[in-house]
Amino acid sequence: MPFKLDTQHAKKYGRTGRYSVQELDSKGSKIGISVLKKNGDLIDELIEILDLINEYNAVLGTSHLSPEEIIKLIDTAKERKVEKICLTHPFVKVPGVDLDFLKIVVPKGVFAEFGYCTITPMWANAKVDQVRESIQALGAENCIIMSDGGQVHNPWPHEGLRIFAQSLHEKGITPKELERMMITNPKQIMGL
Repeated sequence: MPFKLDTQHAKKYGRTGRYSVQELDSKGSKIGISVLKKNGDLIDELIEILDLINEYNAVLGTSHLSPEEIIKLIDTAKERKVEKICLTHPFVKVPGVDLDFLKIVVPKGVFAEFGYCTITPMWANAKVDQVRESIQALGAENCIIMSDGGQVHNPWPHEGLRIFAQSLHEKGITPKELERMMITNPKQIMGL
């Protein structure tokens, strides 16, 4: 899905191609692109992409889409037999959804994918308690935790994931749940 080029990203960060915490010299668009036609259906190119995802048993990530686009994407993907879907970093400004939204989409067979970057001091889009509460409400079997790292101001991705896991453990997530979200679920969705 679009990443840093979509309409939702442009709305939340002022233009495409940049983040508020990384004020790089971006000449991106203030408009962005949408995956929806004016009538609310997915654009034709995306239907073709969903069919390829199904054909190759690949993983669909929702990326920086709006909540409205995510719902339409998930519903259409399921109609087209796409089985592996991750709702990418739900608490970051894009998509900026909440636990109630996750309770709607996760039962459709979607993994909620929480990233360490979301709770870092530079981004601070969520607190560890919010992520813990979501994991406990949705069940570890429906969640993935990852670093979403690689930014110059964050630790190396493996260290970010370790910090995230330790923080969640200190807030009550069990080692078994952490293993499920860091190892079992990612292996499952990747078909390993």
